[in-house]
Amino acid sequence: RTSYEPCVPPKSLTLSYSFVATHWLQSYGGDLPSGLCASDPLHVPEPEVWNAWKSAGESDWNMFVNARYKELDVGGVFIGAVCGIKSDGDHPWSKVGYLVYQAMESRVKRGDGLDSCVLPCWYRTDADIRAGFEQTTKLDNYGDDNG
Repeated sequence: RTSYEPCVPPKSLTLSYSFVATHWLQSYGGDLPSGLCASDPLHVPEPEVWNAWKSAGESDWNMFVNARYKELDVGGVFIGAVCGIKSDGDHPWSKVGYLVYQAMESRVKRGDGLDSCVLPCWYRTDADIRAGFEQTTKLDNYGDDNG
């Protein structure tokens, strides 16, 4: 099982926690023709590619939060640490990732699979995180036999 689906029976937890795991995605937004880190504009200047990865990040986050919501008993608590974009707009590991990409680019021909060499992660903003939890308040039929 992955963290993007329920890992325990519904309503079976009073405390749930996740530390620095949710930046890794289950979804794949597509190859990156210009970088390594999908969540960083330094690596992804193409708007259509950026939007595909942003959509993958949002979808996966909603799946993660919904799975945790189903696992928690009434009154249960979820604690999570989430990798995010720094308050100054800088992206974690951006410069390191770009240096790694440039080193790879100088040694690998473009047609030899470098575009698919992607770190499948998405660093979330405060708004991204809050949106996932606001979504759970819209879930219908929580607690029914359908999980």
